[in-house]
Amino acid sequence: MPEVIPPEVEQSYAHLVASLKELKDFPALDLMKASWAEIEKGIIRLLGGAFKTDNPSHQGVALGLCATLGLRLAEEQKGFWVPNREAPDGWVMGFPDAVMMLSPFAATVEALSRGNLSQLEDITLNVRKVMAEARFSGRTVSALSGQTKLDSATYQRLFDPGFIQFVTMDGKKLQDVWESRVAKVASELRDAVSGAAKELPQEVRQSFQSQLNGSLDRLSADATLIVQVDKAPRTIEAMSNVFATLSGTGCAPEEFWAEIVLPLLFIGNPLTFPPLGKEETDALSKGVEPLLLFIDSVPYQTPAPDEGILGVFAASEIQVPHPSFSRVGVVRLIKVDSQRLAPLLEAFEIMETRKAIAGFVESAKVSVPPTPAESEGNRLLEAAAVLLTDLKKLVASIKADPTGNTQLYLRRITEGEAMSEPAMALVRKNLNRPRIILTG
Repeated sequence: MPEVIPPEVEQSYAHLVASLKELKDFPALDLMKASWAEIEKGIIRLLGGAFKTDNPSHQGVALGLCATLGLRLAEEQKGFWVPNREAPDGWVMGFPDAVMMLSPFAATVEALSRGNLSQLEDITLNVRKVMAEARFSGRTVSALSGQTKLDSATYQRLFDPGFIQFVTMDGKKLQDVWESRVAKVASELRDAVSGAAKELPQEVRQSFQSQLNGSLDRLSADATLIVQVDKAPRTIEAMSNVFATLSGTGCAPEEFWAEIVLPLLFIGNPLTFPPLGKEETDALSKGVEPLLLFIDSVPYQTPAPDEGILGVFAASEIQVPHPSFSRVGVVRLIKVDSQRLAPLLEAFEIMETRKAIAGFVESAKVSVPPTPAESEGNRLLEAAAVLLTDLKKLVASIKADPTGNTQLYLRRITEGEAMSEPAMALVRKNLNRPRIILTG
């Protein structure tokens, strides 16, 4: 299947080409073939001074150069565009023969900020080198995906943090692991993975050991985790999860949490409903899922913040796990205040939600065909019910903890990380097993 080029990439490239053509006394350039030094001469004139990230016209130039770099890599190395929520412009590039992820926009902004577009040639050479080494060594099969050729969907599954999981963590254990030396954490982790050997398939165990301990090996062994958080934020977040998580909800796409699960909680179980227009009643008559129309049409009984994470947590209700995380550009592990959700979750009962949706359909006063037992709406509702029930237990455990150590966190994770949670749970179980200490 041909890879999709984002429309904004094509538009930005075309706009840069047109802008360079409008420059007086500037030679015509083929952006796909010209050297970056040649292109830079025109870019200097377009910018009219030092590059500024907050200047809209400068941003347009950066996007055009980003598109140029991406299109060149697509042509030469079969690179492809991958949606990614952490990238400044929402896109990164992946490559089919080796796991290598690149943000053309971030690379372009850095080169412009340094006033040296030749950096982009260095990036191209590096990509060329990595791909050649992978092909030459025969290591083109990704251990992460099991595929001979990687594609956009695989990169998105592995690297785009599009899934959400709520977890409770032990605050004391968090502090302990953050303040532990890397060597100690790595040793305990290796022991825990070995202890789970009988329960983990060999390939899963090897991949798990390689990913977790491999990332720790790149850190200074004698320094603590937390002082190195800006070097490896994902590693420190992963260690926080494996060492300190007490319990968690299932993992689900962020859109499902934001558009189905949490709205059900805030809508509650109303007894009356706003009148529906002809469009909505016709939709019900034609078999549109009542659940989706219920969420779209019924107002929240409990107000939610206008802005914030998942449309639920205001800025004042979230914080980084530790002050040192403020040095990290994008934090995936976020501490959240459970107080806003506590009374809603305490009142949540799936049977009452089903009654409310049935009442909504009845209030529409239209002839709605019976909904099949396995309809999409029913499956969505059951999945949402499982997540809300999980979340209800988490928040209840916070209230029941007399020590106050139990804290609620939101994890942004990739689909690949979500799939590894069962293995993570086995390793966590071994980390927390009783230790037998022999004394002479």
